Amino acid sequence: MAEPSDPSAPVASLSSVPGLWIDPSAHLTRAAHFDAARGLIELQPGVRLADINRPLAPHGWWLPL
Repeated sequence: MAEPSDPSAPVASLSSVPGLWIDPSAHLTRAAHFDAARGLIELQPGVRLADINRPLAPHGWWLPL
């Protein structure tokens, strides 16, 4: 993975190892759990908006985007 073009820019990384960059959008892309009774959905940090509606639709829920 490439490092940011501006080294002084803040970067979100899940690693405390210098020089190790972790991109959550590469693998953490699931809508993990949806509680239809409460209307709450648990998402991983790299999930795309298009993938959020997939588990919601069978319960009559959707994101109004």
